[in-house]
Amino acid sequence: MSDGANIRRERIERLLRELEYEVTRGIMEREIEPEMGWSKILPGGPTGTVIAEFRVRPRRSNEFSFDDRQEPRLRVVSDDSGSK
Repeated sequence: MSDGANIRRERIERLLRELEYEVTRGIMEREIEPEMGWSKILPGGPTGTVIAEFRVRPRRSNEFSFDDRQEPRLRVVSDDSGSK
């Protein structure tokens, strides 16, 4: 890849990490609903168009097929729910 392509890819990866952080915080702090999505058809790729998707939804209790097996980067360190 060219330098320009590498810079763009790194920027997109950084933005996706920031998005993951903001969505995780928003859901954990109950500022946003745990169900939202975005889908767009974009020009490009080998077929002339590509699909870009983002989806957040509650996981069903029996659902185990998930591509990314990383643990969440945020975790609850104390429970202050009784003080509110």
